[in-house]
Amino acid sequence: MNYGGQSMQKPGEDTSYPAIIDTGSSQLSIPPDVFEKIREQWAKNLPELDCKSDKTFCHVQKPCEEVAPKVKPVGF
Repeated sequence: MNYGGQSMQKPGEDTSYPAIIDTGSSQLSIPPDVFEKIREQWAKNLPELDCKSDKTFCHVQKPCEEVAPKVKPVGF
């Protein structure tokens, strides 16, 4: 997994995961350890990000126009 073109993998870390492709969903499911890594990156630029009220979903009370420039692309 990468965030903004930077690998989120630690050297020597096994990041192979099984995948289920669901083309009918607009949501993304990832393993908890991967979610924690991306959440940490989001929190650096969005300190008001709420990932606690729902353990499987993060949100922020700002318009997309304000949030989008602060987050980077996620790649797999």
